[in-house]
Amino acid sequence: MPENLISGILIETGNHMKNQFLSSEILTDIEQKLKIKIDERDLCYFTSGKSEATVFSIREQFLIKVCSRPELLVYQTFLSKNKTSYFQKIKYINFDLGYICLTFTKGHQYQDDLSVEYLLSTVFNITSNYQLIDYQGFGYLFEDHKTWSEFLEDEVSYSTSILGDDIFDIAKVQEALSLISKYPVGQFLLHGDLGVHNFIVNRSKLYVIDPMGLVGDPVYDFYYALFSDHQIFLSIPLDLILNYFNRDINYKKMMIIIVFYIRLCRAFKYDRENYRYYLDYYCQYLNKLSLS
Repeated sequence: MPENLISGILIETGNHMKNQFLSSEILTDIEQKLKIKIDERDLCYFTSGKSEATVFSIREQFLIKVCSRPELLVYQTFLSKNKTSYFQKIKYINFDLGYICLTFTKGHQYQDDLSVEYLLSTVFNITSNYQLIDYQGFGYLFEDHKTWSEFLEDEVSYSTSILGDDIFDIAKVQEALSLISKYPVGQFLLHGDLGVHNFIVNRSKLYVIDPMGLVGDPVYDFYYALFSDHQIFLSIPLDLILNYFNRDINYKKMMIIIVFYIRLCRAFKYDRENYRYYLDYYCQYLNKLSLS
């Protein structure tokens, strides 16, 4: 499982932060493309998760990311297929200089300030409208797996390597993996890192940033988002989660077990304070699901 290409909430680091990767050539090109004159005071720099990208806004109107070509291609591919109001819009991309100009998403990171009902319906609306993509294989863009189950196996293997001995018996996860390969899956283009860390809230509406680009089943992103915060999944009955998407019920159970395990690993790495909620939920609910 690759480290995030571009992930995490953008955190303001100050208007006068200098960055060695931001060249005057890029600023000049931006001025020409946007037909504006940029002053130092117009710029606000951000951090960008684990990415090496340089990220800054211009007058809270545009967001500029200076990053690698694969990252630019991920943005171009995903946002060109997802032009809803939930996502940023591409103003233009300069592959030669290595940057992308996006519309700026105003707001704050999700802080448990949306109703669970709204969050559930919105995440379903986002994921159920993903588009099919003509692509060879599954998994993260440009890191192909031959099958969907092969991608899931790789994610579970990576998660297990992180969790190590600090984990319960994962026989249920292994059972789900052994059975899921018999179910056909379409090649949809998913966000790939859908969760509260990439949710922006503005005027009680949800917006999403930082796609990673993943080819697979939208059910994956739906569960991945709901399991990104313990306060969300503890507030939604498991039976209600299983009602969403027109898939075989056993397949959905398998996906829930697998995706939850992947999310459990993320909690272990990045949210250790709430890790116990994931363990308790797995033992109380998911470990008891009957698969066939």
